[in-house]
Amino acid sequence: MVKAVFVVVLVVAGLAGAPASRAAAPASPREFVARDLHLSPGQPFFVSLHPGVEPVEVRATPADVEVCQATMNGGARGVEGKSWPSYAHFDGCRTPDASGVIRLPSIVVPTWHVAFLVRGRSDAPVALRRLRITYVPGDGFFAFSAPPFTRVRSGVSFSVTPRVDRSIGVLPRYDARFTEMVRARVALTQEGTRIPVAGEGVERGEARYGPVRLGVPVAARVGAPPGADGRVTWFLRWE
Repeated sequence: MVKAVFVVVLVVAGLAGAPASRAAAPASPREFVARDLHLSPGQPFFVSLHPGVEPVEVRATPADVEVCQATMNGGARGVEGKSWPSYAHFDGCRTPDASGVIRLPSIVVPTWHVAFLVRGRSDAPVALRRLRITYVPGDGFFAFSAPPFTRVRSGVSFSVTPRVDRSIGVLPRYDARFTEMVRARVALTQEGTRIPVAGEGVERGEARYGPVRLGVPVAARVGAPPGADGRVTWFLRWE
């Protein structure tokens, strides 16, 4: 059986335009927290997102990591490359400062979707108890890829906090094609209570989970479909 690699794409509802007579409310910071990540030598944890003008902050525990630019289409492979505009001066990989935070530079003009990868420093293996990414969104696009799973670690856990919508949409599809749906294991809980499927989402194959309580973190765990022979992309919508 070939190990599966997962990409989870979290699509937070886009920022709606305000009426001409009213200024749009500033976007609130968002926090994504992944737990129990075991990265083998040289193995990346890939993230892509659309931040606003504020810098992105990455904090890992333990802090033995570095963050490098990646290509937007690298997907689960986490291909190192360029996605920040050159005027952002994101040159080379970055390591934590004295406070344990890696600050990725502002994109200056909030029209860029960017990507980065997190890996063990000097390509060393690292077992992360927690990886926290904090940013102010330019729009709702957010994605991440999980590393290959072993028999012991059969999924990836993360959490997000809904503040507007009382349901969360989940849509798994194969990486690269994004057209073929797959059946996979999905479990969402809030304060220990399982969140049931509430209906279908706006896209074919999307399931909505709810209701959820606003302002309370939702814990999610997604796992490989049996016999998965390719990379899987997860689309998740919450706001």
